[in-house]
This record gives sequence, C-alpha cells and structure tokens, in this order.
Amino acid sequence: MIRRKRQIRAELYIAGDQAKSFFHLLQEQKQAIEQELGYELDWEELPTRRDCRISVYMTNVDPEDERDWPRQHEWLAAKVNDLHRAFLNRVRELDADEWQKERQAGGATGQEATEV
Repeated sequence: MIRRKRQIRAELYIAGDQAKSFFHLLQEQKQAIEQELGYELDWEELPTRRDCRISVYMTNVDPEDERDWPRQHEWLAAKVNDLHRAFLNRVRELDADEWQKERQAGGATGQEATEV
C-alpha cells in the first residue's frame, strides 16, 4: 500500500546477494512474461539497493477506503496469482552464475564478442 501516491501493488520482490543477477536473468524473459500475463510490469532494479522488484500497480485508489477494499483485494489476489503462475518455474530455474558468465562474455553489457 502506498498512501501518498494513491497506489497499491503486487510484486515479486527479489532479495539477497544474487538479487541483481536474478533480476537481469528474469528481465531477459520480459517480453515472454508480459505476453503471457497480458499486461506490462514495472521492472524496478532499485539501483541504490541490494534488492529488486518486478511489480504491477493499481493507481488512483485510496488504500484506506474500506468501502473499496473488496475491489482492491480482488485486484491484488488476481495479480498475485498471475505473478505466481508466470514466475514460479522461471524462478526455480534461475542460476546467478549463468548471468555472471553472460556479463563476462559481454552479453549483458551490450558488448559484442568478435572473432579474430
């Protein structure tokens, strides 16, 4: 719940020492994930923090309006279920070392390998 911005959000919060690696590995699948969900997500690397999040927001809501809670809770439940379905297997298959290898090879930095 974000009172001052009048928002609520459902998110996949990625915490820990390998959060950035996991975030970038998932971001490589962004198009497929968003196509599967049928809507765009906010891919928030949170560069000044160790953790990251992938989220979807409902805006222009008052999280303190109890009369609107049924609608807000229905939206949250649907989005959490969507995120669970889209990310469960993908998260299980994550290997942070894979992203580190891609970076070293120039894949995640935008550099292209050239043959001599």
